[in-house]
Amino acid sequence: MAVPPVELIDPSNQTTHIRGMSERHYSVWAGLFITLALAGFAAFAPLPAMWGINHLLFLPHAMWVVFGAVTFVVILLAAWPRPNTALDSSIDSLSHGLFERGVWPRLAMAAGFTVMFWLLRTPTHFLGDGYTLIASMGKGDSYIIKWTESGTILLIRVVQSLLGDYTRETSLAAFQIVSIMSGAVVVHNLMAIIGRLVSDNRLRLFALIAVIGSGSMLLFCGYAEYYPALWATATTFILLSLRYARTGRGLTWVAASFVLTCLAHLQSLVFLPGLAYLIAQVELRQKWHMQVGRTLTIIAVAGAALAGATFFYMYSTRIEFEAIFLPLFTGRSRSPEYAIFSLKHLLDILNQIILICPLILPVIALAVHNTKKATLDPVHTALALFASGSVLFLFVIDPVIGLGRDWDLMSLTILPPMLFLLYRIGQIKADIPTRVVLASGLVGVLVTGLFLAVNVGAASSESRMHELLRYYGAKNRSGWVILANYHLENGHTDQWREIGKERDSYFPEDQKLVDAYELLARGQYEQVLAISRELITIDPYRGDYYQILGNVWGKLKRYDSAETNYRTAIKLIPYAPMLKNELGQLLLNEGKFSDAVNLFKQVRSFDHSIVVVAEGLALGYYFLGFSDSAAAIADTLFMADRNSPGGHLIYMIVAIRDDDQQAARFHYEQFLLYGKSRSDWSPIKEHYRYLVP
Repeated sequence: MAVPPVELIDPSNQTTHIRGMSERHYSVWAGLFITLALAGFAAFAPLPAMWGINHLLFLPHAMWVVFGAVTFVVILLAAWPRPNTALDSSIDSLSHGLFERGVWPRLAMAAGFTVMFWLLRTPTHFLGDGYTLIASMGKGDSYIIKWTESGTILLIRVVQSLLGDYTRETSLAAFQIVSIMSGAVVVHNLMAIIGRLVSDNRLRLFALIAVIGSGSMLLFCGYAEYYPALWATATTFILLSLRYARTGRGLTWVAASFVLTCLAHLQSLVFLPGLAYLIAQVELRQKWHMQVGRTLTIIAVAGAALAGATFFYMYSTRIEFEAIFLPLFTGRSRSPEYAIFSLKHLLDILNQIILICPLILPVIALAVHNTKKATLDPVHTALALFASGSVLFLFVIDPVIGLGRDWDLMSLTILPPMLFLLYRIGQIKADIPTRVVLASGLVGVLVTGLFLAVNVGAASSESRMHELLRYYGAKNRSGWVILANYHLENGHTDQWREIGKERDSYFPEDQKLVDAYELLARGQYEQVLAISRELITIDPYRGDYYQILGNVWGKLKRYDSAETNYRTAIKLIPYAPMLKNELGQLLLNEGKFSDAVNLFKQVRSFDHSIVVVAEGLALGYYFLGFSDSAAAIADTLFMADRNSPGGHLIYMIVAIRDDDQQAARFHYEQFLLYGKSRSDWSPIKEHYRYLVP
């Protein structure tokens, strides 16, 4: 292999060279040193607002020694007096072996990372919805199907079915298997993508380090969430799209991978403009010889206008849609300091970028330092469109889990802009010394390794979770609940009490909600109405405030108002079975039996263990005249509990309709015997007393 020419330093021009560090690489080295300085300063200060890089804050002091050693080596590399041709040749050979030897190096790299992901399995699942998802998948046959990621949920369920019963243990194992195997696919795909985007040996190695030396690698360390599978399908889609853009072949595979990516998570719709552009460019222009420039512009403008009009209509008419997006300048009542253009949100974006791409500063330096213009080919434009949609998603979406800007959901939004920058670097053939490649590798591995180290240790991940909760304050109530329950389940009663008290200090209105339910039980409805309205004023996006308002309107027999508030609550909490049960019971009282049956069936589709829902469904069938269906529901209750009070109650009312007094009396007596703990025991006893002579 040819050895790259050695750059000669003119001793008469020492203003442009300092001990071998070329002026054109000052910005790259500055990016590396700024990254290291931020990591040290954020932990030394300490600054919770720098959550994307303050990982040392939560780790043992021994990690400071590692940090110092790596920093010292990077300084030595920056100050090295002259190029080393032998080292250059070795790096070039390594890059050539990784990218020019077919698929086997990629498979070997993927296998190596698979082992690493398995060894670094995370012991806690705080940074996403992990504990909630494990509980949902561990409930047996019933589980929550979220429409935004239905394909991934099905995949997890299939893997879980191969492991045995549907328990929390098999649920966790299924998530871990999908997470780790997705990581193997992602590593393979990223190597293939870099091989297509960049041709220079050292730039390829630098680009590979930039995309794999990433906090997103935590997603594949047994992470209990749906996003690892999204990364696997999305990187497959990007890889196939790049091949299609270059060769014009494989549109069917591109389309199929896009569908799979959308099934993994509808976030993937951000790739749609780029995909449409590729199809127009390759199929219409190259294969059909059509002039699509003006047509494509008209379609793009019309599509943007339609999308904008649809957005504003949905935003102004549907509260659940409005809640997804951040306000522009002033946040909502719960967190008024958090909006799209607020300082806290913009700082979160910077943290997110550094967390997912620790080498972002040297990448930007390489991409913009050279004034040579990049070629506007289909790959360049498609990547620009992928990046634009991703950045828009990153800025405007307000995820429910606010911690760390919901880093797992947003992690994929950083990849397309990174690939766009790396492609530009490859196009302008930016020069990069071996020393920069080595230093970048050290910095990328260090910062990413520190983030992984925090999250593969139980104590450090607990501390980081608590710090994030304090930083975001009242923005995310469920996070406080998850951490408190985690300590309770692990027997840490002192920590549980501490977290509970701290949580209550951020959410004083929770006590008002408790008081409202106590007043409701005592029949003081006007006071409940006043408290409910006050709570909605405090936070108009919290579903359980509309729930109690629906409850009290139902008690007052204001059914229209009750139903309106219940449906608003369900829009904000779409997966709350007991909330839907309350609406179902209201519909029964209104005489809307078909609507009630449909709602109860919907609840039972993801949780058929709730007895009161089964009873409501049976009553709906009964009032619709389907006594056999009602009796069948009672049979399912008796299968779970042979003395089921609800089963006896259903059989009793069916027997009354059939004018079978003996059967009705028997089931009435059985209900009185086994249903004493029920709140409706006394009213039912009085109402059906006539059955006993």
